[in-house]
Amino acid sequence: MRKGIFIPAVAVRVAVGTAVVAVAAMTAISAPGMVRYIKMKSM
Repeated sequence: MRKGIFIPAVAVRVAVGTAVVAVAAMTAISAPGMVRYIKMKSM
């Protein structure tokens, strides 16, 4: 009974953690490009 609840909870936690890491990585990669774009626009 407990294992049936435990496994999905772990899967959800792993999925959320992966999503957070992916969003953070995308932000880190896109941030320099955005800054460069804004600087070029302002110039």
